[in-house]
Amino acid sequence: MERLDLCVLGPLRVYRDDVPIRLGPQLTRLLSVLALEAGRWVPAARLVELLWDPVPPGSAATTLRSHVSHLRRALRAGAPDCPSVVTTMGSGPGRSYRLDLDDERMDFRRFEERYAEGRLLLGSTTAEGAAAIQEALALWRGPAFADVSDRPFALPQIARLDAMRLAARRAYAEALISLGRHTEVVCELTGAVAAEPYDEGLRRLLALALYHEQRVDQAATVCRDGLVLLRQRGIDAPCLAELQRTILQRRVPTAGGGSGPYTIRTDGIPPPLSSDVVPAAPAPGTVPSVTRVRAFPAAPTRAASPRRPRPRRGRR
Repeated sequence: MERLDLCVLGPLRVYRDDVPIRLGPQLTRLLSVLALEAGRWVPAARLVELLWDPVPPGSAATTLRSHVSHLRRALRAGAPDCPSVVTTMGSGPGRSYRLDLDDERMDFRRFEERYAEGRLLLGSTTAEGAAAIQEALALWRGPAFADVSDRPFALPQIARLDAMRLAARRAYAEALISLGRHTEVVCELTGAVAAEPYDEGLRRLLALALYHEQRVDQAATVCRDGLVLLRQRGIDAPCLAELQRTILQRRVPTAGGGSGPYTIRTDGIPPPLSSDVVPAAPAPGTVPSVTRVRAFPAAPTRAASPRRPRPRRGRR
């Protein structure tokens, strides 16, 4: 059976039975806009406004009909008998277009479904949940809707998908840490933290994985760099500061470093705090509290000797 696949988690790609279909820049932009509203009718006037922002030419409506015709022909290349996935409703100024494609044929919808399945599986079978989320993340080839990422109308959908991708990365890393697969977490998150340096959750997970890999200095550095960056933006990160302290004290976190504080098991007496610890910034208008005071031995005192009275001298 003929199958059409649309991939927008990166530069737009279209495949007919795994054979790529090449589209020019105008058709790529048109298909990207229709994909953003997949399954919903988009008025022709709205398409003209989006494709020819800020001032559409006088022939925009006619040009749009021509683009739609060329797009249909390109998507049916090699399969002329297959129904078109770009459908039309109405005529004249009230004409609308819709992209009719099953969810499993669009990578961003598959990503959403597999991530949701993985989250549910994490509650019962961590390994299966991690595998499902890994499949979801593997669908990404670059920035979502890269061909229209500079257009304001695409930004809400792009931001939503980016936030979901970050959440999936955190969930996947937490699952791997709980499974003891720390090396994979380091490989997965090193690049992610470099791309999202202000994401506290990713930093905490990377630091935990490095710590369990016996790379304590690197783990502490990941925390310290994050605290410095966040402080420059006026953001307090007490959980990240606490994780840095426990790492330098060789205290073992027992949980995966999720969004809340984790449980800490102390083995023996922790060594003194390192001077590399970056203290958490105090809240505005408050006096910072002293968290550690070194007691210095008091200076030795010498017993005072009794004072002898001086003899009084008379006048000569």
